[in-house]
Amino acid sequence: MKVVKEAEAEISTEQFISEHFVVYVIKGTMNLFDGSEHLALKSGECCIARKNRLGRFNKIKVNDELEKVIIALDEKFLRSFQEKHHKIKAKYNLADTFIKVGLLPIEWVKST
Repeated sequence: MKVVKEAEAEISTEQFISEHFVVYVIKGTMNLFDGSEHLALKSGECCIARKNRLGRFNKIKVNDELEKVIIALDEKFLRSFQEKHHKIKAKYNLADTFIKVGLLPIEWVKST
């Protein structure tokens, strides 16, 4: 059983999410909160944090290690990607701030 120091487990103040972000946890755990939903990302898991939302998070070291990758997807990049790949924008009514994407093998992340 891992003992977590109180300072490591503190939840951040509420943050405004100004862009869409992809969050990938390599080592450790990252807990995300949006006021009503909680998402725990462990090693190999990722999610999309949607822009113009409020969220809180905390990061927890596992075996004294924490490593993550966070990629901002600004509007200019997303429009360019859409034009290049001719993707049709889908309409949906998803209220979630954090959308879990799934597992990615750590070997795949390190090789790209």
